[in-house]
Order: sequence, then C-alpha cells, then structure tokens
Amino acid sequence: FYKILEQCRNEKPELLLIAGDLFHRPPLIKELKELDYHFQKLSCTQIVLIAGNHDYAGPHSNYRNFKWSNNVTMLLGRQLQSVYFPDFNTRVYGFSYHDRNYFEALPDCTAPKSQEEISILMLHGGEEGKVPFNQKRLAAAGFDYIALGHVHNNHEPLAERMTYTGSLEPLDRNELGQHGYYKGSILSHGGRFSLQFVPAACRSYIKLEINVTSDSTNSSIMEECEKKISQYGEENLYRIRLSGRRSTDLTIDRELLLSLGIVLEVVDDTLPDFDTKQIANDNPDNIFGMFIQKINARQDTEEEIKNKALNYGLEALWQTQKKQI
Repeated sequence: FYKILEQCRNEKPELLLIAGDLFHRPPLIKELKELDYHFQKLSCTQIVLIAGNHDYAGPHSNYRNFKWSNNVTMLLGRQLQSVYFPDFNTRVYGFSYHDRNYFEALPDCTAPKSQEEISILMLHGGEEGKVPFNQKRLAAAGFDYIALGHVHNNHEPLAERMTYTGSLEPLDRNELGQHGYYKGSILSHGGRFSLQFVPAACRSYIKLEINVTSDSTNSSIMEECEKKISQYGEENLYRIRLSGRRSTDLTIDRELLLSLGIVLEVVDDTLPDFDTKQIANDNPDNIFGMFIQKINARQDTEEEIKNKALNYGLEALWQTQKKQI
C-alpha cells in the first residue's frame, strides 16, 4: 500500500479513493497515525476514504475522533454524504459501515446532486447484507465514476464507469489472478473518461494444472512443476492440481512437491490407469470382475462418475490384495 502512495507522490493525481476495508479490522490509533504520516506527504492529492464491513466505524472506532491531515476526508456517515473539491470541480459521494453488516439496499433514487460537477460515488458492498444494489440502475444513475469495494478479486468493469478494484494483494488461495488498482481520468461531467487497471501485487496465488500419464514418475512430475514455477516466478504462491491417469504402481509423493517452493497445497485428482475391460475378462468369477460388472450395470449414474468409481474401487481392492500377499 505504501508503494502505491509513493507512486501517487510521483504522479500527483488530484484524487485518491479508498472504498473501504483498508484494514482487516477496526484500526488502532497508532496504525492511523502511521497511515496519516504517509497521507500528508501527498500534498498535491486529495484522499477520500470510507469504512467497510471489516474496518467498520462502530461506536468505539478510532476512526470517529481521529484528526486527519488537511488533504484527507473520511465520509463517516452511515447515510450518503459528499465532499466537494472546487479546485477540480468534483464531488465525491459515499458512506461508511457502522457495524459488520449493512442490510439496507442502496436506494434506486441515488443520483448526483448537480449536472455541473464531476460526480464520483464510492460504495462498499453489493451483496445480501452488504448494501445490495441493482447494477443496471446504478450504472444509469449519472455518476461519472463508481468506485466499488468489498470484492477482493479484480473484476472486469461492471459497466463503462463502474468497477470493483479488488485488493492490492491476494489474501487467500482462492484469490487468483492479478491484483492492483485502477487509474482513471475524467475531464468533465459526462465528458471524456478513461480507466486502466495497474497490476501492483508483490506476489500472486497461482493454480498449476499438471497432467499425469501412465508413463509419469514422481521425478518427471516434480520437473514439470519446477519448470512452471520458474516460468511464473518463484516469489508467487502455488496450488498444484494433478489430473490424468497414472500408472497403477505409482504413489504420488505430495511431500516432494510441497518442498519445491511456496507450494501451499497439492491436490491429487489422478486416476489409476486400469484397463477395466481386460480386468473384467480375466477375472469373471472373483471380486474384481464382480465389482466391475456391478458398477457397469448401473443405469442411473453418469459415465464420468462410473469411471471414477471403477478406478477408485479397483485401486482399493488392488491395495488390499497386495497387503494380504
């Protein structure tokens, strides 16, 4: 976040918008002091922020009585309010959470006060219990830009002038893809508008898909993973998913793959490469053949599920037989 502020210091934008959840919980006084120290360095930039459902401005929130630098405005009200910047004829609208939920829907009549000003709306939420709103109506309300917070993953703009930025960094393994911020330009109310996503994350969560065949070994799987990790970057965080059909005598060495770098999880979705028809022909009167016949006789099961059941079941029977021998 401080790197982004340094970029603002160099590029000198007129406005910096923070649409809620700057903190993952209500902030401490010392954290706000550190934050404001960096904000005050942006002497050419006006900063507007709101509280989201994580850093909500409850009765005991340190947001309530904190004295920000002159270039910082926090829209603390629970109902829509605004601040006007005459130097660039822009009014920013927004409101803050006062607890973890905000069940009231955004009124359909929400619209700019004036057609003479550039108007920007900051809104945190967009789902049940978190300020639900109608996307089409909001996009048609007449704001020059709508900055949305709450969703962590970056989204394509919901409309030409409305988008979720997402978090600057991925916060868990499900937040795949690029993370960063949007940089935009508005020349006048209803006038020329541009918006550009700028990647900024130090690292990303990446899901590696590795195809396993009957010829694969633990060493060849490891080398394939190493190759892809080197390609995408060793600083990133990885979730490896193995799929395909492996040899029946291969046991995936998950610990080996977990040692390759910042690998958080290895998911083994491979199936043993059994030739079920040959096994059924060779074992018509024992448990292997009878099991295959029973599964194949099912008429109420999809083929994909039947294939998985056959392979998992045969593997379990095979492992049991090996232990008995």
